[in-house]
Amino acid sequence: MTDNDDIRLQELSSLEAIYEELIINYDTFEGSIDLVIHPEIPVTITDDEKLSDIIEYLPSLKFKFKLVEGYPYEKSPDIQILDSVRWIPESKICRLIEQLEQIYLDTQDMCIFSMIDHINEESNSIFGLSNRLHIKDPVIYRKMLCWNRISCQKQLQENTYICEICQESKKGIDCSFVPSSCGHVFCQRCLREYMINAIENNDSHGIQCPHYECVKRSQQHNILKKYSRGNVYHKYRDDIKIKDIKSILRKILIPEFTIEYIAAVVQDDQMIKKYRDLSYTKKIDQMEHSFTGNTSQCPRLSCRRFFVINESQLINKIDEDEEDDDIKAYSINYRIIAGLLICPFCKYAYCSQCLHSWHGENNECLSVIDDAIPESILEQICDAAENSEIFRRLEEFWSIDRLKKSVREYKYEKEFRAFLKSDEGKDFTRCRGCKTIIEREGGCNKMKCTQCQTSFCNLCGVLLGEKPYEHFNDFLSTCYGKLMDGIIDDE
Repeated sequence: MTDNDDIRLQELSSLEAIYEELIINYDTFEGSIDLVIHPEIPVTITDDEKLSDIIEYLPSLKFKFKLVEGYPYEKSPDIQILDSVRWIPESKICRLIEQLEQIYLDTQDMCIFSMIDHINEESNSIFGLSNRLHIKDPVIYRKMLCWNRISCQKQLQENTYICEICQESKKGIDCSFVPSSCGHVFCQRCLREYMINAIENNDSHGIQCPHYECVKRSQQHNILKKYSRGNVYHKYRDDIKIKDIKSILRKILIPEFTIEYIAAVVQDDQMIKKYRDLSYTKKIDQMEHSFTGNTSQCPRLSCRRFFVINESQLINKIDEDEEDDDIKAYSINYRIIAGLLICPFCKYAYCSQCLHSWHGENNECLSVIDDAIPESILEQICDAAENSEIFRRLEEFWSIDRLKKSVREYKYEKEFRAFLKSDEGKDFTRCRGCKTIIEREGGCNKMKCTQCQTSFCNLCGVLLGEKPYEHFNDFLSTCYGKLMDGIIDDE
C-alpha cells in the first residue's frame, strides 16, 4: 500500500465517522451520500393547472465521488451530482459542480468534506433559486409533494415529544399529531382512549384536539350554542352575519378530524362504524335544526335515508368571498329549491318538490306524495297570504315553493271532492292506484284503470284482487249484490 493509498483511506474513514448515511467502497475508493434539501424558508411550488402547495423538504441530491489515483495532491476527485426527480434545472447542477471543482483547485488537498458542506450550505438558499418554484411536469410536481410528506413524517418520528395527556416523553413514531393548526402532540395510546371514550358516550362531535386550551377555546366560541334557538334565517334574521352562517355550516359539515384520521388512531372497525352512524345522525339533526329545508329524505321505500342537499356545494361555498352581507340573498343559496335531487346512498333521482321520480324541468310536478304536508295544516293556510305570519312559521319546516304548491293542490282537491258529490260528478272517480281521474261511461261497478290496470270497486273504492267479482258476491261486503247498481247504458 502506497502513502497515497493511506491518505485516501484516511479521508474515507474520517468521512464515514462524520456521516452515518455515507456509503463507501474502500476497494474502489468510491462513496455516495443522499443530501437532505431542507431550505431555511418553506418553498411554494406551482404548476400549469394553477395548483399551489407549500413544502418544507425538497427531493434530495445524491453526491457521488471517487478518489482517483493521484488524489489529493496531483488529481482532483471524480464527482457527480444526481437529481433523480429532476426538479433542479440542469444549468444549476452544472454550476454547482463548477463550484465544487473550484474548492479542490483552491486547496489541492483532501476536500470531500468541504464539498459536502458547500452543497448543504447552498441548499439552504435552494441553490440560488426562488422560493416560488414553477413545476411544469405534473409527475415531478406529485413526486415533490410525496417526498415532502414522507420527509416530514420521518422527521417527526425521529424526534421526542411530551404527550399532552399523560405528560410522558415519547418518540414521534409512538405519537399522533392532531391535524389542526394547534400542532399538539399526544401518544397514540392516550389519543386512542380519548376517541374511543367519546364514541362510546355517543359524543361524535366531541372528538377534537383534547388539549385543555383547545377544549376551552371550543367551549368559549361555540357557534352552535350561540345560535341554538332554531332556523338561523328566521330566529336571527336581523343580527346574524354571513360569516356566522359559514361558521355554523363549517362546524356541522366539516369535522375537525377526518374519518380516515380517526380510523387510523382508533383501529377498531366496530367503533368506526358507530362513529360514522353517530356523526351522520348528528349532522342531519343539526342541519335540520339550523337550516330547515336543507335536508331531504329519500322517498324510495328501500332507502328512506336522510341527507344534506347539495352538501359538496355548501362546503365549497364556505371558503368563498361574498361581495356583500345580504343575508336574504345569501340564504337562497342554502335553501331547498325546486329541482333534481339525487340520493347519495341509493342514487335515486327525484323531484325536490313533489318527491316523485325526476320528471324533467319542463314537465309539471306530479301531486305531492301522501307524507308531505298534513291536511290539517293546509286547511289553516288555505286562505292565508304568502307573507303572513303563519306562512313564515311554516317556512321553517317546508320550503315556500312546497307550501304554495301543496296549498294549490289542496284547493283543487277540495273542489274535486265537492264535484264528485254533485250530480254532475257522479260518474267520475279517481283510480285507487295511480290517482288518475276516470269517467265511468258504462258497464258495471268493477272498474279497471286504463293507465295502471288497477281494478277497484266504483262504490266503496276497495282494491279488487285476482277474482274481482268475489267482492260483490261476499255476504259480508257492503257491496254485496251491487255489481250492477247504477248501471249506465253503453249506448
